[in-house]
Amino acid sequence: MKRKTQALIKKIGEAIVVILLVSFICFSIVGIIPIKNSIGRRFGLHGFPGESDDYLILYNKFGFEMGLLWEDGSEINFFIRYFQWLGFARDNTGNFSGLLQGDLGNSWRSELNLNDFLPPKILFTLVFSMLFFIFYFSIDYLYCSYNLLTMNSKFQQFKKKTFRKLVIIPTLLMGLLIERLAWKVFDLEYEFDNKLQIESFILDKNFYLFMIFPFLVVTFWSLLFSTRNISINEEVIIPFVYREYLWNFGYTKDKLVKIYTRNIITFQLHYTRDNLSMFYSVIMIIECLFNLPGLTNNFLVFSKHMDLSSLLSSIFVFSLMLIIHRLFLDIILVFIDPGVLEGKPKFQLGTLKTKWIMQF
Repeated sequence: MKRKTQALIKKIGEAIVVILLVSFICFSIVGIIPIKNSIGRRFGLHGFPGESDDYLILYNKFGFEMGLLWEDGSEINFFIRYFQWLGFARDNTGNFSGLLQGDLGNSWRSELNLNDFLPPKILFTLVFSMLFFIFYFSIDYLYCSYNLLTMNSKFQQFKKKTFRKLVIIPTLLMGLLIERLAWKVFDLEYEFDNKLQIESFILDKNFYLFMIFPFLVVTFWSLLFSTRNISINEEVIIPFVYREYLWNFGYTKDKLVKIYTRNIITFQLHYTRDNLSMFYSVIMIIECLFNLPGLTNNFLVFSKHMDLSSLLSSIFVFSLMLIIHRLFLDIILVFIDPGVLEGKPKFQLGTLKTKWIMQF
């Protein structure tokens, strides 16, 4: 138990370090832009005053609102602004109002606070990603269980060779075709516009009708990816020789399912943890294809309008979701796969030397 506690503390510490590193990189992308240029973009919304008498007053006003200038009009140091953004230092109003206090900041393009319109987008991407992984894990487990419980045959060999060569990326592009065909057949013209403040789509019945087609793409992609992934890693999950051993020694189907379930789940947890960036890339592509009201559209809208503070917060929140997801998988693996405590980076269950089978 002591080793597990030490491992958990180590994983949490690593996650905190990664979060700080990601936050600094994200902030640097915005922070290296000269303050005068950033305030100049705000002038573009109200009409650039040139060298009028009110120029300095407006410059100081916008710079103060954007958190770039002190009250006396002097520029705030890059590192001080970084700690202010995190919530470790007081801002130019004398308050702690950073990420640690739950304040995502203000838009540089308008006077809106990001806390007013980012939460619905964060909630959507969070729920959509959770459902995506549930779909994928369920389909993968069902297909893998069926595949392993079926003894090898010429058809299985043919299927394995076929799916090893299967290309997955085009299945995502099929989403656009499905979307257009669905709108024509069902007359379902329902796209989300680029408003920063998303209206209450949760109460809109058309929203749920529209979501049928993104989840068809999710299901289709999960099925094809699972068949290819399992065909390539079947011997890693449970070697065929090992399966023959179990069958020849008269293990009941219930015990086989129990052994296979542990190996399948452990393998998929390892695989998902090591390939989270790919899974989240798929989520982003689907959100873009269907113009869903998630964080991905924030990247496009904020980039288009050069709203850098809003873009910074959106990227950081998305990165934070991925880091926490990986930490969650690490914590689960510490308890179900003791090999993680010994620093074994890969799934190593299912060999004839494994004594774990004797537990049943």
